[in-house]
Amino acid sequence: MANLLFVCSGNTCRSPMAAYIGASVGDALFPGEGFRFDSAGVAAYDGVPATDHAVAAMAEWGVDLRDHRSKQFQRYMTEKADYIVCMTPAHKKALVREFPAAAAKIFLIGELSGSGRSVPDPYGGSLGDYRAARDTLKEEITAILRRLSGENPERGKEVLS
Repeated sequence: MANLLFVCSGNTCRSPMAAYIGASVGDALFPGEGFRFDSAGVAAYDGVPATDHAVAAMAEWGVDLRDHRSKQFQRYMTEKADYIVCMTPAHKKALVREFPAAAAKIFLIGELSGSGRSVPDPYGGSLGDYRAARDTLKEEITAILRRLSGENPERGKEVLS
């Protein structure tokens, strides 16, 4: 079992999409692994819904993001999470600086997946920007779950498309 906490800036776009994608991919490909997913933002206000474009991009895959509400990253989250997965190097740097005792479990998404990538912020962009972020997140999260479970790297390419 592994608890993955996805972190972005405002917790209204990337990190909630990541948590919901993680749950969908995890349930479909690794039902016995016990993966758990959550999200937070380093500069979030509590209680803000996901952006309309995030909701629309996820709805295209049959995933309902309408109930999501943002939450600010808090110290207790460092204790609950096994992996704190950041969207950009700036998020990782901010968390390591503020929570140095948790540094060993704070990763850039591309570090954990092996791709080395970040996920650019689609906030304020077009629906196409959100689709691009969503698609990147699916690739990254599928790779992460395959790595953490020791599964075949080709497994999961057909889920959520």
